[in-house]
Amino acid sequence: MRRALFICFVVSCLGFPARPNANAGEDAKDPLQGVWIARSLESDGKAAPAEAVRRMQFTFQGKKLFIKGNFADDRVEECTFKVDVTQSPKHLDITPPESQLRIPGIYDVKDDQLSVCLRHASSSDGRPTEFASKVDSKLILIVFQRQHE
Repeated sequence: MRRALFICFVVSCLGFPARPNANAGEDAKDPLQGVWIARSLESDGKAAPAEAVRRMQFTFQGKKLFIKGNFADDRVEECTFKVDVTQSPKHLDITPPESQLRIPGIYDVKDDQLSVCLRHASSSDGRPTEFASKVDSKLILIVFQRQHE
């Protein structure tokens, strides 16, 4: 009887293998998927002008992140992104197109609100550790609201 239970346990584990940590970020992308409209934006502790906030939009689609409003001409920049949900706060790495540069950040999703804190691309100070942008911190803090269709 014990042997039969053990065999059933082994078979069930083979049928449903555990996912390795390397893929942990894949499941975490789901809450990010969709269109996010900026509600506030600050850089180095200074609030961005209302017009800049209105233009800022992140769209997570599959493994791509489309950033709109990062430039004055409202072009959309297609980036790739990776997340690591095993970290606290969760990690978000953004890689702009045609670049080896990785922009480290952190994120948090609560209901329909997404908070993102990113290091300035020109800085090599490392990943932010809190959701704050202080004077001379070289950090950008953006709070988004999910756009429902």
